[in-house]
Amino acid sequence: MIRSAPGSLELHSYVQEALRSLALQCRLDAVFFMGEAAALCSKNHEQGSVRARIRDAYAALGAQCGARLLCCGSAFSELGIAKADVAPGFELAGNFELSALFSASGITVEF
Repeated sequence: MIRSAPGSLELHSYVQEALRSLALQCRLDAVFFMGEAAALCSKNHEQGSVRARIRDAYAALGAQCGARLLCCGSAFSELGIAKADVAPGFELAGNFELSALFSASGITVEF
């Protein structure tokens, strides 16, 4: 689960490396973006901006590891972002998907 605000490229680069390392040791099923981090799931970030670079790096991580990239729909909406603005490779999700992930996973990591 990613809750960290989307402003720090350095922080999110660290998180992505930690997730890659984790994926070498066990299966990485999904990354769930919630709170302020849900803003990263928007396709509306200006290309080359910090948020777009962070988002694109998570998209590459998801593709590399075969992990679903889930965005809390409530958080996305609370940030004033329209459902139609979900970035390619990301999907809106809710409590049901999060609960299912908790039930199926052996490890949950929160950043």
